[in-house]
Amino acid sequence: MRKIQINQSGYTLLEALLQLLCLCMIAATIPLIIPWYEKTKEFMMGTNTAEFEVFMSEFRADLQKSEAIYVVNDEEIQLEQANETNPEKKYLSTYRFSKNRIIKTYGLGDGTDIKLVAVTKVHFSLEKELFTIQCKMGNDAIRRRTFVVSLK
Repeated sequence: MRKIQINQSGYTLLEALLQLLCLCMIAATIPLIIPWYEKTKEFMMGTNTAEFEVFMSEFRADLQKSEAIYVVNDEEIQLEQANETNPEKKYLSTYRFSKNRIIKTYGLGDGTDIKLVAVTKVHFSLEKELFTIQCKMGNDAIRRRTFVVSLK
């Protein structure tokens, strides 16, 4: 009688299909993990790049409409704009750093608006015709923008 030997090398079709299924499941999770990782990395580093750029865009628009800039202290400025409804009065808005965020207070009692969050330190400065805003965000990221202003 012959002895039957079983070949121990290789995979069965079922084993190969299970391995292929596991590989496909892992590959399907990669697109889900990458956005989560980027969001977590940005949160951990505290850069908030998109929010900072939106804030800078809105701030630049306010700066362009301003007739005068008053630096109250390193963490607070006031922008004076023309009042369209009453030309005799000026519209005064204030940007202030408070409790890890930059807040804009609108003139004429129109309220406040939180403009930027996750800020640990702010420094406003006006030297001659250069206005500089410097924000420290998170632990390391320092963002600085300088604007040339021509005030009358």
